[in-house]
Amino acid sequence: MSEEVLENSDGKEKKTIPIRDFPLGIAPPKSGNVHFSARILRLISLRQLQEVQRKINETLVEIQNLTIDFGKKADLKQIQYGK
Repeated sequence: MSEEVLENSDGKEKKTIPIRDFPLGIAPPKSGNVHFSARILRLISLRQLQEVQRKINETLVEIQNLTIDFGKKADLKQIQYGK
């Protein structure tokens, strides 16, 4: 599988692979057009899943920021070591 490396505007490298080399995950259909369409749909689906996961992660961070209590400090006097 040949890979190209592109540089994003933020300077990070991004690996790309040709659409023909992208794994489909199912038995390849006999029609080439159906096969190509299935690959495109899989890529779209993966992109949508990434977006949903990003939104879930952002929501979890917001919930954690709302529920954290910066005013409380741990009472280290209650901890007993080796007793």
